[in-house]
Amino acid sequence: MTAEIVIMNKEAVAIAADSAITVSRGEGQKIITSANKIFALSKFQPVGIMVYGNADFMSIPWESIIKMYRKHLGKGSFANLGQYAADFIRFLENDRNLFPKHVQEDHIKASIRGYFSLIKREILEEADLKLKERSEITFDKLKSITQMIVEKHHVYQKGAPNAEFMDKSSFELFQKKYNGVISVIREEIFEKLPIGHDDILKLSDIAVYLFTKFPMGSYQPYNVSGVVITGFGEKDIFPVLQSYAFECIINNHLKYLVTKDLKIGNGIDQAIMPFAQSEMVFTFMEGVDPEYEAALEADIREICAKMRREDVDNYLARLKDYRRTTHIDPVLQVVSILPKSELAAMAESLVNLTSFKRKVTMVAETVGGPIDVAVISRGDGFIWIKRKHYFRPELNPQFFDSCVGGVQDGN
Repeated sequence: MTAEIVIMNKEAVAIAADSAITVSRGEGQKIITSANKIFALSKFQPVGIMVYGNADFMSIPWESIIKMYRKHLGKGSFANLGQYAADFIRFLENDRNLFPKHVQEDHIKASIRGYFSLIKREILEEADLKLKERSEITFDKLKSITQMIVEKHHVYQKGAPNAEFMDKSSFELFQKKYNGVISVIREEIFEKLPIGHDDILKLSDIAVYLFTKFPMGSYQPYNVSGVVITGFGEKDIFPVLQSYAFECIINNHLKYLVTKDLKIGNGIDQAIMPFAQSEMVFTFMEGVDPEYEAALEADIREICAKMRREDVDNYLARLKDYRRTTHIDPVLQVVSILPKSELAAMAESLVNLTSFKRKVTMVAETVGGPIDVAVISRGDGFIWIKRKHYFRPELNPQFFDSCVGGVQDGN
């Protein structure tokens, strides 16, 4: 996990990120506190990119991909920030050296096999519970459990939002192309379980949904990366931010979802947006811990169950209005007029707050290490305020000699 934040006003964008990543290998995990998560997307234009979640994309480090794209972009520029994001997506989809066909095919097979194995595991766990309750389990009961678990996953996946540019035709094309692969993997995983005809059809649907839908709940794919692109296009007067969830490249198309799209201006003078672990930022902004707020609201609804729902909703709305007028609005009013240096200081402080909370509580310190901070403005471009290095700067003058427009080759 990680803690990252973007703070924007009409003058600039400040971005800050910690350096911790959790690496899983087999059954073990290790927290590394030296990861780079913020990069200049262009060496010549005021655009930055920040990543969180999975540090790799289809087994390639994001840092390598971003620096390859930056070289590809060169001195190129676009009228608005959204065009940078679109060009970055095209780069991912079109570079056959990065994601050749066999890599995409292997990912498809591994994803289907992994999800089918998860379904099988849930079936066996449920069967084991019934076996302990009754000391035996019949064939019909096992078949009923199988139907129940498959149906649960079918409903979950079907109800998820479509990935960008995926529709019914995408579903049908994928199902037709990979029907044989899906059948082979299904037979391999479920060979000894009572799978009926309806279950076979639903499992086929589920396999296709893995690549056309984008669930964001309990069964969200483990390999999703958050990608935040922010800054200014040539015609953007005020800063813009677009964020995405990226999962994989399949059939030479990126599977992704737009998660945020924000432009300063037209009545929006400022914004504070946390990414990944965000509970301490919400606590700071709203004056209440989000988990405490949820528990309090649940208790109020239970206590007031006999009251009219409209009265309960009105009461909770008044509490929300109080938090906004007392805590949120005063901070946002100040953010709208903060100079670049103060934006950077605030971004760093909010990330540090999350790191400190992890340090003094009995939970894994998944936020930590040095905090990197950058500010992006139209006039000055992408400027590092704080930046860690894995080497001693005084021993590597050639690194800094390669600086162009304030952006270093290594960043």
